[in-house]
Order: sequence, then C-alpha cells, then structure tokens
Amino acid sequence: FPSHDRWSKDGKTWENLPAPFDSRGYHRMVVHDQAIYLMGGNGWSQSLQQHVDFNDVRRTTEGEKWEQVVTSAAWKGRPAFALAKADQTWVLAGGVPTAPWGQTYNEIWFSNNLIDWKLSSVGDVVEVPGAVYAGDAAQLETGSLLLFGGQPANSGISDTAFIMEPGAESFQPVDNGVVS
Repeated sequence: FPSHDRWSKDGKTWENLPAPFDSRGYHRMVVHDQAIYLMGGNGWSQSLQQHVDFNDVRRTTEGEKWEQVVTSAAWKGRPAFALAKADQTWVLAGGVPTAPWGQTYNEIWFSNNLIDWKLSSVGDVVEVPGAVYAGDAAQLETGSLLLFGGQPANSGISDTAFIMEPGAESFQPVDNGVVS
C-alpha cells in the first residue's frame, strides 16, 4: 500500500519524516550526481482527493527539501516500471496502469534532462520485452542497459534478461543468459 513515510538514518537510529508530497508506492528512485531522483508511482492525491498514477519527477540532495523537476512528464503516470540512467540519457521502460488491471505499458521513453521526454521511435507501440512490470534496469560498464525480471501481463514472474546497446532504442534478449 502506498505510504506517506520518508525515513532518514543518521547512522544509529531511523527517524520517520513525513514526505512533502503525496503518498505513493511502486515509484522508482535513482541516485545521480549526488542527488536522489524520484519518479512516478501510484497513491492518493490530496489535491485531487482520488487515487492517481503519478508522472512527476522530484529531486533532493539531502532528503528533507524536495524540488519538483516536472509536474507532469510526457509519459502517462505509472507504477512498477524500470528506470535507469545511462551516460547522459534517462531510460524509462514498461510499467502498468493501476486501472484497468492487467494492461501494461509496452514502451520506452528517453530524456537527457528529465523535462523533455521522447517515446522510442521503434514502432507505434514499442515492445518492451515481456511487458515489464516491476522489473529493474541498470547500466553496465560497457554503457549498455540491462533489463531483468519483472512480471509480463497476465503471467508469472520473469527470469529473463534483455540488453539495450548504447544509442539503440529497443531491448534485445540476452543470448543463453550470457552478456558478451
């Protein structure tokens, strides 16, 4: 369930500090350039008084003060997506809307500045392998992005890995589980 908690640790104890934005769950956070970036998720909007899928981007350097980088990004609000920073490009892949249940976002979005987002030009609906739901992505030393796991629409948990080479706009299966 989405939470409005924000926890801080000083090395000895944990302190619960309420977040200065709407409660959410299934969001993604990435550390980059000595800041934490928070994107998406779903939860209860105090201003709208309803459950929403968020498509905002927030940033903090110390955990207490948060800057809203983008109120409404070009991608639809979503929880449970993969997010990674590769060189100068942010990559957001997949996700699942809260309603209607069972659908997934089969798309890949790119941004160099977190404000302007571009949908991959590989087809109208880009197939994210296995329609990633709560999978994870990370940059390899080669600059490639590795996408692993998740839950395809209306299916069980995935143990499949996919790779996106630098400059590419789509993921390809990793052959025999070995990244070359």
